[in-house]
Amino acid sequence: MQGHPQMLSVDYEDIIGAIKVTDGIFVGDWYAAKDLHFIIQNKVTHVINCAGLQVWNHFEDSKEDALIKKGMIVKYLTFLWIDTDS
Repeated sequence: MQGHPQMLSVDYEDIIGAIKVTDGIFVGDWYAAKDLHFIIQNKVTHVINCAGLQVWNHFEDSKEDALIKKGMIVKYLTFLWIDTDS
């Protein structure tokens, strides 16, 4: 795995977390992507990272005890795009 991309500089008022689209499908921001409790609670197994140049895959090849105890593996599809306001 390459070095971690530079994390976004975010105003904490902009944090949304995740929004449920339908059963098993969520759209979320960088905060939701690194929220271990959310990942486990919602049994997230796959993540599409659309800002791979700025947000690293937090649980890829994870050694998190909480994930291991649940037998969970999180797989990623990563697009090396940059998140911008334009």
